[in-house]
Amino acid sequence: MVPPMARYLLFFLLFFQSCGFHLVLGDAQVDTVTLCDTRGCTGKKLDPLSKTISLNVSMKRAPFGTIVASRWYYLQENVPLSIRDRISDLDGAGEVIHAITLPRAGYFRSGRYRIDILINGTKKRTIGFEVGERPSPGGVSKDDTRKVSPKAAGKTDKPAVPSGEKDLLDDDI
Repeated sequence: MVPPMARYLLFFLLFFQSCGFHLVLGDAQVDTVTLCDTRGCTGKKLDPLSKTISLNVSMKRAPFGTIVASRWYYLQENVPLSIRDRISDLDGAGEVIHAITLPRAGYFRSGRYRIDILINGTKKRTIGFEVGERPSPGGVSKDDTRKVSPKAAGKTDKPAVPSGEKDLLDDDI
């Protein structure tokens, strides 16, 4: 014989299960973390001309209302300078994608970066990556010592500047 309290509990569990509600107990758990640029998810050395750099966080489980955040840093002489914060809500196992887009300068500044992944305000993982050197325009190296005419010297080869605010990744900040 099943006790009456167990019958009620079983009824409510089946009812909520059939309505699409789910109950997840315990802490949120990060499964995998990948970093991608326009070439794909190739590793930790990224292309400075990528339109976006995205962080893919796959969660094994996430109780209702789990907050997944990422804090992006540029490391200047090993000093972390905050450049972006991204925040998402998650109500179950799944994937969260946080991305940063190309800065106003038209390329990502070369150097080392770090991303802290926080779950409900607690740092769970840190991922580091590097952005390679930007290719020189027109294939001309930095050491090239060609002479430039006075007329051409006044012209600058500026990248298209998208609308938006300046940030730490912009060279002219």
